[in-house]
Amino acid sequence: MTVNDGPAGGRYGTAVWYPSISNLSASWDPALIARVGKAIGEDALAIGIDVVLGPGMNIQKNVLGGRNFEYSSEDPLLTGLLMSAYVDGMQSTGTGACVKHYAANNQETARGNVSANVSERALREIYLKGFGLVVREAKPWTVMSAYNSLNGIHTSINRGLLTDILRGEFGFDGFVMSDWGAFGSMPDKVSAGNDLNMPGNTTDPAEVLNALQRGTLSRGDLDTCCRNILSVVARCAAFKGLHKGRVDQRTQSALIQEVSPDTIVLLKNEGILPIKASKKNNIIVLGPNADLVAFGGGSGRMDPIEGRAITLFAGLSKLGKPYSVTLMDWKSPDMAAL
Repeated sequence: MTVNDGPAGGRYGTAVWYPSISNLSASWDPALIARVGKAIGEDALAIGIDVVLGPGMNIQKNVLGGRNFEYSSEDPLLTGLLMSAYVDGMQSTGTGACVKHYAANNQETARGNVSANVSERALREIYLKGFGLVVREAKPWTVMSAYNSLNGIHTSINRGLLTDILRGEFGFDGFVMSDWGAFGSMPDKVSAGNDLNMPGNTTDPAEVLNALQRGTLSRGDLDTCCRNILSVVARCAAFKGLHKGRVDQRTQSALIQEVSPDTIVLLKNEGILPIKASKKNNIIVLGPNADLVAFGGGSGRMDPIEGRAITLFAGLSKLGKPYSVTLMDWKSPDMAAL
């Protein structure tokens, strides 16, 4: 079984690059988001990916959160409904989704050792609500535990979070994997219900066997983890021999061109649209990233098909007359003239 990053597309070599989860959610359109999830699932199926590590579902609580672009929204209900559509679309292809990062991973600063200290009510109404909705409505194959602690206990070894709530209350029936290199020993992860340790260490088997021999790890907990993993393996395209071998880049690129304008939403129109014709149709584009193919880092980074990625500035510059498009830095002296 192969898992791979994919919130913005299947990351194996050059790939079709889709709008970010945050962009998609700005459309407020479950049907549209389901189509994108389906397209990414099709791409993954074609290139040998069984489980896509996405969507991201944490609340955009901290404006400095380095992975906010990977997360859906500031609202748990909107996140739950829209990401249910994403997971449904993806898994309709036979590719599994992995919702992440469970839970309360709302900042990147010191993410490996910070503790998100949250009241029970806030936890239920804000930070877990979206995950619960997606698990119940879309039944994702996998869930990824987070790097952070929750009320002093790392999520990857938090049995209350992973077993009691996720499985017992939400009804999750897939397997839980850790984020890559997340805190916690193998026995502690197994006991908590963190079924798969990623990316894994050569010492993992010995740790488990020693814990079994000492009686500090239950054979039943280990068997449960194995069953959970195998239940997902049995659903995978690799297990069923369904991988196709080719991405339909032309169709998927056309979908992106259709979808992207719908991710720009004007919530209230007070004389803004339609834009009236003028002799001075000047468009000022601010900031250096406007003339770069700018990605989010980490699992959100893509290697787009050569010649197909167009910067914001380049795209606007193709408008031609009567528009004049100028790229300007925030600190430019010309800003005063505006």
